[in-house]
Amino acid sequence: MAEQTVFDKLHVDEKDKSNLVGILEQFNLPPKAIEYIDRNKTIIYSVLAIIAIVIVCWSLYGSYTEKKITESTSALAIAMDAETKEKIDKLENVARKYSGTDAATWAQVNIAQIVMEEGNFQQAQEKFIAIQAEISKEDALYPLIEFGMGQCDEALGNFDKALEKYKYLQKIKGFESLGYTGSSRIYEIQKEYDSAIHELEKYLGVMVGEESYNQEKTAIETKINQLQGMK
Repeated sequence: MAEQTVFDKLHVDEKDKSNLVGILEQFNLPPKAIEYIDRNKTIIYSVLAIIAIVIVCWSLYGSYTEKKITESTSALAIAMDAETKEKIDKLENVARKYSGTDAATWAQVNIAQIVMEEGNFQQAQEKFIAIQAEISKEDALYPLIEFGMGQCDEALGNFDKALEKYKYLQKIKGFESLGYTGSSRIYEIQKEYDSAIHELEKYLGVMVGEESYNQEKTAIETKINQLQGMK
């Protein structure tokens, strides 16, 4: 008779099939492993039950999160299409109801921009500061918030703070134009024309090779000539 190996299926009596040990024997586990599992089966059952609960809860949370994101995006789109008088109320509702979502953050940004367009720069600044406190520098919205705050500082006469924010934007891909033209504008306001020209010349150097270079080059060179005449 050939020697039995762990790959040979053992015969299990029908009356033992409802027994955990009998089931384990069908897998040809070593006797010590079967004994250990049988001895700790209560703990094992508890752990398996917890794992099952966690999986179910995570699945439900994922479904809830996905639904919340879909609803918040739809609500934001509706709020953005609202009439001017109703827009802020609808945007505030999105920010409040869907707190923690990207749509809620975008709603807050739009509210701050509307307030700024209405000339309430101090209030807009406070809203931008509140939004910035809730996001990281890696967030795609961070540069946009910096720009909004720079505009508010510029309008409020906080030129050093505005300049700091525009200098920051010069280093962010896609925001270079806002950074260099903003800083040049601050220098122009302060009648520091050489510095204003220098900022625009630096921007021309940064733009070389970009698709928009030829389109913006003429406008920037015209502004440089204008600044030269103001010296």
